[in-house]
Amino acid sequence: MFVLLDSAWIECEQSSTGSRKRRDQGRASALACRSNSAEVLRSDIEVGPYGRFAEDSLSVCYKKGLDRNNVDALLYIYGSHVLRKQRDAREDRTYTQMQLLDLSHFVDKGHQLKAAYAAAEPFPHLVIDDFLPPEVLDGILEEFPNPEEIDWITYDTSEEKTLRSKSELQISEATRLLLYQLNSSTFLNFLEELTGIEGLVPDPHFLGSGLHQTLPDGYMKIHVDFNHHKRLPLEHRLNLLIYLNKDWREEYGGHLELWNRDMSQCVRRILPIFNRCLIFTSTETSYHGHPDPLTCPKDRSRRSLATYYYTIPSSGLSSNLHRTLWKSRPGESIRSDGTRRIMKRLTPPILIDVWHAFKRFQERTPQK
Repeated sequence: MFVLLDSAWIECEQSSTGSRKRRDQGRASALACRSNSAEVLRSDIEVGPYGRFAEDSLSVCYKKGLDRNNVDALLYIYGSHVLRKQRDAREDRTYTQMQLLDLSHFVDKGHQLKAAYAAAEPFPHLVIDDFLPPEVLDGILEEFPNPEEIDWITYDTSEEKTLRSKSELQISEATRLLLYQLNSSTFLNFLEELTGIEGLVPDPHFLGSGLHQTLPDGYMKIHVDFNHHKRLPLEHRLNLLIYLNKDWREEYGGHLELWNRDMSQCVRRILPIFNRCLIFTSTETSYHGHPDPLTCPKDRSRRSLATYYYTIPSSGLSSNLHRTLWKSRPGESIRSDGTRRIMKRLTPPILIDVWHAFKRFQERTPQK
């Protein structure tokens, strides 16, 4: 596959750099290559819906060091929206931002930090600043979708007002690569060493995890998480959050609050600044949330990546299975949204989408 692809690009590269005329010659040359080897290329390279190259094909092009003119030639031949979108996303950054992380040092870090993790109050947790190489998160932040760019899961209740990604198919390839590495064996070894929880299992479906985003005035009240996986017989044991908010100020809010087991006191408030990682054990009393409405500028949002980890219960799942359980702070009352949830389930999804689109339009429209 690579040889045939490279042979087509040799023709393009020799005549497509420089002037517009030479680029056009490169396209003509590419077309000539197509007439001789298109069928072989199409059989050797995975083809997606509507005859478009799968996304990996452009990754090969960039990995081989091909410049924008070369990629233009491929676009000219196949007219792929997927390739064009990925080319534009990579135009100002290098392929090296998608390289594999060196995870070897994480296991030693886990041993060094395990005592601090276990002793943390109000429940086992650890905050790590400068968690990953900043250029890796720079690339992910660059690709992070705005509220209107993908079909988010939208929560707008008295308990939470947030957005979450629905599927890994909505997530850019650089972000997916990072998420896959956070689910890797080496990283699981680090988490097991750090937390003392053996037999951790990653979530291949990214249910509830992936991309999280909270817009101005958004919030997530204090809660404990669901205690089981929705699709697999697994117990929820561990959360990992990586914050992606550059130049985030105290006055913007969005602090993740950790509360004690009787909900009488907030023990710790964590500002969601760029490249800060939070890892904590999920239990029936690990109360947390960012309960106050965000006060950040209208063009900002609170962004993060989340991964959840599970274990296989030795004697089957508990009979006390539950979803997220919300808790009121002292002096606070959270209105029950049970009726609203029932109405939402009975309402056609297209009407819900129209309503949320209208609300976003209102928020972006300046008030007279």
